[in-house]
Parts: sequence; C-alpha cells; structure tokens
Amino acid sequence: MLIALLLTYMKLHGRIPFPGFLLLLLLMILPGNGYVYAQHSPTGTSVESAPQVTQGFTRFEATPLASKKLPNAVNETSGLIWFRGAWWTHNDSGGKPEIYRLSKSGSEIVQTITLDGAGNHDWEDLTTDGKSLYVGDFGNNGGKRTDLVVYKIDWREVPENDNVSIAPETIRFAWGDQTDMNPKAYKHNFDCESVFYANGSLWLLSKNWGNFTTRLYTLSTKPGRYNILPVYEFDADLLVTGADYDTNNKTLALIGYMNMIPSVWLFQNFNPAHAADGGRIRIDMTGMAGAQTEGICFGPDGKLWISAEKTKVRPQMIYELNVNTFLRPNLTE
Repeated sequence: MLIALLLTYMKLHGRIPFPGFLLLLLLMILPGNGYVYAQHSPTGTSVESAPQVTQGFTRFEATPLASKKLPNAVNETSGLIWFRGAWWTHNDSGGKPEIYRLSKSGSEIVQTITLDGAGNHDWEDLTTDGKSLYVGDFGNNGGKRTDLVVYKIDWREVPENDNVSIAPETIRFAWGDQTDMNPKAYKHNFDCESVFYANGSLWLLSKNWGNFTTRLYTLSTKPGRYNILPVYEFDADLLVTGADYDTNNKTLALIGYMNMIPSVWLFQNFNPAHAADGGRIRIDMTGMAGAQTEGICFGPDGKLWISAEKTKVRPQMIYELNVNTFLRPNLTE
C-alpha cells in the first residue's frame, strides 16, 4: 500500500513527496502507530481531536464514517451536486459529455443528460441555481487553455426520469490576470476545478499548483464571453478541487488535498461580496490518505457529501461528513 500511495502522489505532483508525507505513510502501515483512534459519534462523523484555533481559524482532525462505492462508469467522478432528491455527477477529462443522476444508494446510474455539441476537455465541477444547471469545462493542468467554458442547461428540459440530450448555452471566459500563457504544467496558478452559485452569480476558485492558495472570481450566468478578475485570495494551503454553498446556513464548503491528505474548509456566514468575513473551519482527514477527493455538496439536512475518483489504493467513493459537528452555532451574524 505504501508503494501505491507513493506512485499515486508522484503521478499527480511530478515529484517525490515531502519527508513529512513519507513519515505519515510509514506510520499508517506500522502496527501501534500512535494515532488517537476515533470515538465514533452518532452523527455520522468521527472527531479525532480537540479543535485548535490558529491563524484566525479553527482546525479539526476527523474522518467521515459513512461511505458508498460509486459505479465503475464514474470512476473519474469530479463534480457533485444534490438536486431533485438525488446526487448528480460527471467524469473529468476524456469522459463523455454526460451528467449522471445516481440511485439513492449511489451504486447505480439511473438517468443520463447528454450535452449535445459539447466536448469534455476537462469537466471539473457543476452547480445549480435551482432553475439552471452549470457545468464547468475549465480544468487547466497545463495552464495554456484559451477555451474555458461553463455549459448551461435549463432544468425544465430535463425530464424526471428519462435520459435526454440537450444543446447547452455557453458562458466562455478567460483569466484576466493571467499574463503567461506558456507556463510549466502543474507549476502555475491558473488551474480551476470549483464553481458554486450565490447571489445571482457563478463563483470560481482557482487551483494553485504554484503556491497552494486559491483565488475567488465572479462570472455572469448569462451566455457570452468574459474576462474575469479575482475578487479575493485565500491561503488554502491545499489544492482546491470542489466547492458548494448552502444558502440555508450561509456556509461555503471547499474540498481539496495536500500530499494526498484530503481536507475541507468551511466558511461560516459566508458572503461572496465580503469573502474575508465570517468564521473559518478546517477539517483534516488523514484517515483518508490516498483518496483523490474531487467533488463536494450539501445534502438536504446540512450534511456534506464528498466524492473521490478511483486511485491505485482506493476505489471511486462518496463520503458523508456531518458538518453540524463542526459549525459554531453562536457565531454572530
């Protein structure tokens, strides 16, 4: 297992892991490894350490308890939303231009939406405003793409159960702050794998291979061509791969990983127009080492669902994390 994890890391990052990551992997395979094992709570989440308040945020160590294996047809699952009482997902680069509704167990595909005339250069995330569905073809590992696009379809064109083909509208954009269009692959700060809807706009988060921060951009929901500029930058200290915003509890959730260790960021009382405000919580999940987490969404009861694509050490999965375990109920509005 250790060798497989190392190979997975090197494939993703193109370098030998940091010494700290190597030590973590060694500890994982040794008996009596010194970890503080979780006391399972009835909430569906295992909290493994007391919170640490540092650098303006609260930090937890936890492990999702519930997990479901996804169908083999979505072994490169990327985006994830909850809509019409079901999960919807898609594959990333090289996959078909299709969106899949999953069964309640998550083990089967029960409906397929095909986007007519749309390719899948590198689909990375999807979001909805309740009326339209938006799919982001903006994966940019090489940093050279000039064809970034968000596809838009009307939910009224999607039947309740039957498969359907729909010609999408297109929202095309470019990074207005990118000046070098020939960067080194996996060494730049203009990849993107996350989009969410809030306050009448789409919001995109960069995946920064160069410095592990993330920038927040706003994009119109109307078809057209746009140059967009960042409105906020945040030191995520990981590669951000997915996002979702819960309008009910005003919480933004980000998923990502560093050294193949997944983490979730929660921004409580989040307002995109004032992104620096509100409470911040980080949840590290070292027990999921080797999982390539990609998508994240809030379910109907405030729980978070996290999707992970297949790697050499883990199958494609969906995990449940009870966010209410970590939110601060007395945080001032």
